[in-house]
Parts: sequence; C-alpha cells; structure tokens
Amino acid sequence: MSASSSSRQSKRKAHWGRRLRLFGRRVAPWLGGGAVVGLMVVAFPPVAARMPRALHLAAMMAAGALAGFAWWLREWSLAREASAHAGDRPRLVHAAPEGIATLSPAARHERQRTREALLRGRLQGIVSTLRHILSAHAAVLYVQNERGELELVCHSATDEALVVPVLDGKPGVVHWAFRHAEPFSAMELGRSVSGIEYYSMDQGIRSLVAVPVLRQEASVGVLAVDSREVQAFTGDEYVYVLESTAMQIANWLDRDAEQADAEEELAQWRAFFAAAQRLQAIDEVGSAVDYALELVDTVVDADLVVLCEAVPGQRSFVIRGAAGRTFGVESDTGFAADESWLGLSLERGFVQRIGDLSRRKAGLPLICRGDGIPDQGSVVAIPVDRRDGDATPGGGLLLWSHRADMFSAAETSMLEQLMAPFSLAWSRVRVTEQLRQMATRDALTGLNNRRVANEHFEAERRRALRTGKPLAAILFDVDHFKRVNDTWGHDVGDDVLRNVARVLRESVRETDLPARYGGEEFFVVLPETDIDGARRLAERIRKRLEKSRVPLKNGKFLQVTASFGVAVFDPSLNPEEGLTGVAKRADLALYAAKEGGRNQVRIADDADHPLAAL
Repeated sequence: MSASSSSRQSKRKAHWGRRLRLFGRRVAPWLGGGAVVGLMVVAFPPVAARMPRALHLAAMMAAGALAGFAWWLREWSLAREASAHAGDRPRLVHAAPEGIATLSPAARHERQRTREALLRGRLQGIVSTLRHILSAHAAVLYVQNERGELELVCHSATDEALVVPVLDGKPGVVHWAFRHAEPFSAMELGRSVSGIEYYSMDQGIRSLVAVPVLRQEASVGVLAVDSREVQAFTGDEYVYVLESTAMQIANWLDRDAEQADAEEELAQWRAFFAAAQRLQAIDEVGSAVDYALELVDTVVDADLVVLCEAVPGQRSFVIRGAAGRTFGVESDTGFAADESWLGLSLERGFVQRIGDLSRRKAGLPLICRGDGIPDQGSVVAIPVDRRDGDATPGGGLLLWSHRADMFSAAETSMLEQLMAPFSLAWSRVRVTEQLRQMATRDALTGLNNRRVANEHFEAERRRALRTGKPLAAILFDVDHFKRVNDTWGHDVGDDVLRNVARVLRESVRETDLPARYGGEEFFVVLPETDIDGARRLAERIRKRLEKSRVPLKNGKFLQVTASFGVAVFDPSLNPEEGLTGVAKRADLALYAAKEGGRNQVRIADDADHPLAAL
C-alpha cells in the first residue's frame, strides 16, 4: 500500500470516527429520552391491560434495552472523545523561536522549580538553625499553596518521616494560629497527638509554640516548634524569636514573589522583542499567520488554535490559519459575526473565556457551523489587530483545550502583549501584499500580468536548458472583441475577459502559469511540455471557452470564442532562442488561426504538421 493511500485511509477513518462520536453525543440523549417515554407508556396500567402479556413483556424489554443502549452510546462517545484528546498533544513547532521559548510552559515551570528549590534551601537553613538554637524536638514551616492548603515547605525533626506533608484541614494548633493570625503557646500538653495535626502518630510532645507567617497582616503560613519537655519554651523571648524568624521568612517569600514577577516580566520583554524582530523580516501573510500560531503554541498548551481576520465593511470573519486538532476548521472559511460565539466575542473587543464548555447553554457554534469542536473543555477568544477609530477588531484568536479551566489570565495577558507586534506586522504585510498584487496581478481578471509571465518564462527557459526538456507557450486572444465592446459596452467586455480568465484557470495545470498579456490577449507558460501536450491543452481551453456563456442584462447570453497560437522552445534545436523568438512564433501562429477562420489552434513553424489546423 502506498503512503498516499495509507494517509487517505487514516484520514477517512478519523473522519468517520468523529462522525460516529458526534452521532453518539447528539442522538443518544434523544434516543434514551424516547425509550424512557416509551417505557412509561407501556408500563401505564390502562395501556398494559389492553396488551397481551407476552407483547407487554416484549415491549418493556425492548424499551429498557433501547434506553440502556442509548446510555451506553452516550458514555462511549464521551469516553472516545476524551481519549481522542487525552495525552500530550504534539507541539505545533519543533523548536520555539529564540526569545519566545522563555514563555513556554516548560520554561515557566523550570523557572518556578529553580526558585522553589533555592527558596526551600534558604528556608531549610533557617528552620534547622531555629531548632538547634531552641533545643527543640522539631521545627516545621507550613505555607499556603494555590489550592488553599497548608503545605509543608521545610522541617527539621528527630523523625522526619512522621511529619505530614499537607494538612487536611483537621483542627489543631497550626490551623488555629493560621486562622486567628496570632501566636499559640502551650507548655503542658497531654500525651496525645490529637491537637498537633502535623504528626501522623503520637510523639509525646509536651510543649509547643506556633506563630503565623504574615504578609500584609494576612496569614500565609505557620512556623512551629515543639519539645518533649514540659515548660520547654517558657518566657516571651521564645515567642519573640519565632515571630522574628517568621518575619524573616515572610521577607524571603516577598522576595521570591518579586523575583518571580521580575523574571516573568523580563521573559515577556525578551519574547516581545524577539517576536518584533522576527516579524520585521516577514513579508507574506501566510508566513505571518504561521509565526503567530508558533507564538501561541509556545506560550500555551492548546489543542486547537485558530487565527481569523475581519472582512472589511462586513460583520464577518475569515479563518486565516488553524493548527492542532483542527476538526472541521479549514483556512479561508468565512463565518458571520452573529452566527458564531467567536464572532460575537471579537466584536465585544475584549477577552472572552469559558472555563467549562459543558456548562454552556446550547446555541451558537464556537467558530462556524460544522466546526466539530466538542462541547467540553475550555475556550478563550482574544481580539487581535484592533484598528484605531474602529470598534471592530481586525481579527482574533481562539484557543480550545479538551481540559477545563486551561487558560489562565496571565497566559491570555501574555498572548495579548505578543499579538501587539504581530498586529502591526500583519497590517504592514497586508499592505505589502496588496502592493505586490498590484505589481504582479491584472486588476480586472486576477491573472498574472505580462511582466510576471515574461520573468517566469525566462526562469523556465533556463531550467529547460539545464534539464533538456521542452518548454511550450500558448498565446491566444478573444475573437471579435472590439465588436463586443462596440455592441454591448465595455462592462460586458470586462465580463467577457473575466470569463476567459475563469475558464483559463480551470483548464491549466498547477505547474502552468496563465497571464493576461494585454487587452484581450492571454499567455500561458507550460514547463516540460512538448508540442502535442501544448496543443491538447490549447484545444481544451478553446472548447471550454466555446461552451461558456456570458450573461447579459436582457436575460440573454453571449458566446465568445478565441484563436490560439502554440510555440515550443526546444533547447536541443535552438538553445539561443529567447522569449522574444518564442512569443513571435506563437503570435504568427495566432495570426494564421485568425486568417484561417478563428476559433482554432495553430502550431508555429509547421504548416504541414497533421495537428497544425483543427
């Protein structure tokens, strides 16, 4: 089996897998509901009394089996959907751009681990010194984590294995000092572990002092020392020492937070300038979109990233790029603002976030109809490229993850900052693209202009000299085009030229280059094509153009034809011939086609060729 066949089969299998999971999610609830209603109707006594007993039992069993199948189908589709998005998604890029890698989740996690290790080392030294100075049995430091739990940061004890790493909220001296933000002192404790919640078993503690670690008069942790001796910490000096130590610990925590903020701010500035520097070298819309997707994928771990652009003068958007698990999202897909959650979110002009899509009311699709994005996980929409004086943003980002509460406010803020240089570069690239289009494209037909055709022919001619393969050219123009303009007006003449361009684009190969050569004249460059291949293509264009119709305002249609001249550059026969010679021979063949009655193909320099006149 070829690689392309295997790829098609895998894509087909994934497509039908998505369709089956979508069917299970949407149809199973209705199927189950219908089965339950049917079961209630069959079980209704008046209905059951009129049915034969065997039929009644069969109906009950069928309705119950159908309800069970619907429940299984629903659970199966949700489980398969979750497994399809579970695990680590491959990153969109293999290596993040220089400077941007500092914002990756892995880099942020590594910085946090490094800071925590350094802080724990310093705090461990303080706690160990405190224990030795006070001749205590143990000294422990608990700090509140992001989940609101008191987590053990460091400790020094005779048997450290008995110290509980995370306090589960059970009442005790540590929680009392934390909640009341006041010191707790006990010098004659009974021989019981019930009041000291940081031990997993009785240690015979008789004396204990616990003081809160305060930051801006709020408790963030607790420092405690204990002893097996009665009255071990009698006197205010012990509480003073612990409070002074807790104050020093609070200073270390403040410094760690300030260092974390400084590191993240420095990383963001580095990424900002790296992005701006990289974007300065980009001069294509596609490259700018690809780089934006790289930026997003580096900063956050999203399963789907979509970048869209607003359509000028309309309440609609067009998808310019998508990466990750794209589902049914494709580039160049348009969607109206009021038919999409993303469109309405971008129109509001500020970040929109849904932490749990399963709680969202059924309604508008996230991006567009048929996008296939499951109603689970989390999503965020970020406006991009907001134009001055315009309430509507020029585009926006959508990030989706199969996990709930995935995108934090800090991450979305970083993306907003990184999108600032991108929006400027995108505006510049769009202007550059428009200028390039004006310089290389014919404004009326959208085809390449004469200058591009000439340059392309010369490039292909040099390649033909290297490879020894022929290079063909087709020159044709519309028959009686002046009569069309004189009879129907220049608007109809423009419609005729646009129709010719459409037929030409639909007829040529991807390797060919069609161009408007001037007026009603068109030129096609055919790499690696001999005289017979060029003739067949010219005939295909001629026949399709003959069958096409141009609508008129009176409800009728106009039929037009064209005359064709074909010439071939053969490096083995005349390697010195250039564009001028080939174009002149094609023009002579075109003139012969017109003299021969028009709407025909003629081959240059071969009046006796069996294919010269058709």
